[in-house]
Amino acid sequence: MPYPVTDVSCWSATSCGLTTEGMGRVSDPELLRWQNGAVTSSVAVPNRSGASELSCPTSTCHFLTQSGGAFYVHRASGSSVTTTRLATDFQGELSCATSTFCMFLGSDGFRTGSGTSWSARKPAEDVIGRNLFSLMDLSCSSSTSCTSVGALGGHDADAMRWDGRQWRTYDLGAGMNTQRALDCAAWTSCMVVDSRGRFTRWTGSSWTSRTTLANSTGGFLALDCTTSTSCLASDMFGNVLTWTGGSTWGRSSLTEGASLVDCAGSTCMATDTAEGDWRVRRSGTWGPRVLDRVYGAFGRVVCSSSTSCFLLYSDQVRRWTGSSWASLVSSVATSAGTSRSTAPARRSAWRSVTAAGP
Repeated sequence: MPYPVTDVSCWSATSCGLTTEGMGRVSDPELLRWQNGAVTSSVAVPNRSGASELSCPTSTCHFLTQSGGAFYVHRASGSSVTTTRLATDFQGELSCATSTFCMFLGSDGFRTGSGTSWSARKPAEDVIGRNLFSLMDLSCSSSTSCTSVGALGGHDADAMRWDGRQWRTYDLGAGMNTQRALDCAAWTSCMVVDSRGRFTRWTGSSWTSRTTLANSTGGFLALDCTTSTSCLASDMFGNVLTWTGGSTWGRSSLTEGASLVDCAGSTCMATDTAEGDWRVRRSGTWGPRVLDRVYGAFGRVVCSSSTSCFLLYSDQVRRWTGSSWASLVSSVATSAGTSRSTAPARRSAWRSVTAAGP
């Protein structure tokens, strides 16, 4: 792939969508569909930039781009792309629960829909009386359940929950300028972790009090919740912290440097791409450190099953097959048998704190 991957979303263990950054006149942002080991289709979006917020609950994918200071959402079904101008705004989040329901949340309001059928803009601030000037994350688990975190005008960071009819806001405590990551395993179970090492969670009726899970001034890389009582967070110092319910997090020192981590069911993978080693957790127990030269990966490790994890290297990829990491693949063949040329590697635009929704 000639330009960095900006987002990834998988709808099965062997089927994923990828968006690429695009470079203005040189290259337009693209959506690539990867299935069973090869790129099977690609769709370019001319005259756009900043492809992001990819959401593929099925092979029908939605993602955002920007042009002329406005946000556009693209619905890609097969080779057909439908584009809708959503907002003139400086930021926005997109989350799709199904192929026919998405929500776009911006600082000037929100819209729901899919394809060419989108609701009119609805000002969420009518409920809370303040602008949504700093959004941090959005996760929708169904057409009647969305959760977001962000900072509201003149106020500390808050959570907002939408039930299909209205928004309700919840105070998450002091720390307006602290980055927060959100992951919801279900409508009745959400976790928020901030970069100071504190967490709060939604239990179905309220948010718990802020609790410190690690003494840290920042550096949390990932949050992954697989069930309502199972979450992992990794930091810049080689630690993985595990939550299994209650008020405490167990700490495992896995590597010497920053730990990237992701889970698929009860299997979790942690990689230290500076030291070049990895560890895998099965059924609650971490295995030994294995030196496998996994140096220099961009973004984070992504696991789609107990025997399938991936590391991206801008224009290359490595796959873990359940026991070891395969060799780097330097180009990706398309279904027509051609290959995409590569360009000098540039850092991927993946977020440093990742919190994928359900």
